[in-house]
Amino acid sequence: MFPHATLVGLDTSARSIAAAQQHYGSERASVTTGALDSDVFDLVYSNGTFHHIEPRDRAGVLKDIIASVRPGVCSHCGKTTPGIPARVS
Repeated sequence: MFPHATLVGLDTSARSIAAAQQHYGSERASVTTGALDSDVFDLVYSNGTFHHIEPRDRAGVLKDIIASVRPGVCSHCGKTTPGIPARVS
């Protein structure tokens, strides 16, 4: 569907990174613990992850996600836990 697209997965868990890289890593898909760069992604999608982030850190993480998308493109954060905004697009 998107023959020139690449996928970047991001996680703070080295164990999760290793498992994802083993199962899904390829020339077009990578997984890292690195920080998000600014204005580099056409799409950022996060779902079911914010409950793993300390409440005091969530605003900063959301700010980093929003900053990582190129101007005029889409970011989406889904909600699965109470107390977190249902959607930011």
